[in-house]
Amino acid sequence: MDLGGGRKVAPPVMIEKGLSEARNSLLLDAALTAIGIGVARKYGKTERSSTSFIDELPANSGWTRPKGWRLPKNGRWEGNPGDSAFIPNDAKSLGLTVGQKIQFRRGYPDFNPFVQERFKVNGLSGKHVEDMPLIQAEIALQKGFIKADRTPNVAAAKFWLVKNKLTPHHDPFTNTVITLPGALHGIPGHFPQGVRHMGGAFRIRNE
Repeated sequence: MDLGGGRKVAPPVMIEKGLSEARNSLLLDAALTAIGIGVARKYGKTERSSTSFIDELPANSGWTRPKGWRLPKNGRWEGNPGDSAFIPNDAKSLGLTVGQKIQFRRGYPDFNPFVQERFKVNGLSGKHVEDMPLIQAEIALQKGFIKADRTPNVAAAKFWLVKNKLTPHHDPFTNTVITLPGALHGIPGHFPQGVRHMGGAFRIRNE
């Protein structure tokens, strides 16, 4: 629209459309925040969190395995079981090379060298039935899987995980959720082996 003197502004219809889109975006963010999802406006990997409850603890720190603590069996330890490097016997079935190690610290596996994606999800309880919908919704946001009503397409997120043979893991070292190769982590019904372990979900449930 020409106002004369060389001054131009967008037509009223375009201005209203822009305002409407801005309002919808703000409403979406508010709704997602209300249900505890950390919104990532730029879809993709997020930076690694600097917050960790055991980041500063070295392996072989004198950790004692509690009764009933799950650790891998099919392999050997370089030091204290659960607090040193584990070398699996069946590396290839886990998607690893022969001799490749998985570092454990104070009972938890450090899967960070194998991370495919990392993101922050708020409101996690450590309970699978409660956490998975939140995690899948965040994956949908990060990958741009948005439905026509501008809500996360959880079904698309589930399909993306299956297609790429990935599974989410609560990472106790960074307080984030990471996606890992299913063969390494294990997925019931798909990859029954995996590295036997206790994870961040257990820690959250018992905080």
